[in-house]
Amino acid sequence: MNGVLRSAVTFILLCSSWINALGIENTSHLYFGLRTHYGLIIPHSEKIRDISGSNPRGLELDFGWHLTGDKTWQHCFCYPRAGVMFSMFNFGNPEILGNSYILTPYFEPFMSAHRDVSLSFKTGIGLAYLDNIHDPVTNPENLFYCTRLSFLVFLNLAVNYRLKENISLKISGYYNHISNGGNRQPNYGINFPTASIGFDYFFSAPHFPFRSPEDYRPEEKSASAVRLSVFFTAKEMGEDKEKLYPVIGLSPKYSYLIGRLSAVTAGFEFVSDNLLRKRIKQESPAGTDHKRFSMSAGHELLIGRFNFYQELGVYLYSPYKAKEPVYQRYGLEYFIRRNLSAGANIKAHRHDADFLDWRISYSF
Repeated sequence: MNGVLRSAVTFILLCSSWINALGIENTSHLYFGLRTHYGLIIPHSEKIRDISGSNPRGLELDFGWHLTGDKTWQHCFCYPRAGVMFSMFNFGNPEILGNSYILTPYFEPFMSAHRDVSLSFKTGIGLAYLDNIHDPVTNPENLFYCTRLSFLVFLNLAVNYRLKENISLKISGYYNHISNGGNRQPNYGINFPTASIGFDYFFSAPHFPFRSPEDYRPEEKSASAVRLSVFFTAKEMGEDKEKLYPVIGLSPKYSYLIGRLSAVTAGFEFVSDNLLRKRIKQESPAGTDHKRFSMSAGHELLIGRFNFYQELGVYLYSPYKAKEPVYQRYGLEYFIRRNLSAGANIKAHRHDADFLDWRISYSF
């Protein structure tokens, strides 16, 4: 199974469980959103600086629910939105970068949803189709992406203004990243922040009943957990697309609740990267170890059975020097049972993705 197919399968599994896991209730309010985007491309490497001068333009359509039921309130002490978003971006350079077509499930907690003016925070991981990818003969300059299917990760902060009972104006700022996670090269990834403006139309006017917050750590739920993760993936080397090099790893970490939706984490990570081992044989003195060991700290956003998390790590053992001494991880996992979860995770050195892995975790 190649990297593109694995990406598609992972995305389909996440989408199929998304709405069910969040618990859409009869008190939810269906809405339709329409927005425009305008942004810029961040030239995070000298190799892509010459093709980073254009301005992406986009159109976003989304369908979702504003959740107002008691079950949702107990998850986050807020009235969030959940839905699926379809977006189209023209990167302003059709000969080299082309266009992207993106489908993304998302979750959007609201602060003071009952007021006419409210703030919201949206995040999601989606699947992007890219119509003009790197080709060594016909499109050698596009070093951003080389697979038709890649992942999008985005963060959004928005101001919402209620114009009427069922119509609201949304002004947003996005940070978008598209990458195949380093499973195929070249893959510098494209980072493009955008500003957005648009409207939401509700098919029935939402009502937000008053509910009092409760203790976010009930007796039956522990405030802390130790989570042991096993992860795996495979990477290609340059233009050699016939052979995949396995990457396996182990990561124990400690998680502690600091709020209804939030937890802080600290842990360690061991990685054995066989593509790195191959490169060492070609470039470095004999005997250099390809394995790496690191420690990390992060934050978890716990929403129903989903966990969105971000981590910052530093290498403690890396005989073959990494691109940077520190790295970031962005992950999404789904709790199949209380102690068992599965998900996907992207590791990056600043703006440059290292690899996308799939993992299984058990919590003690």
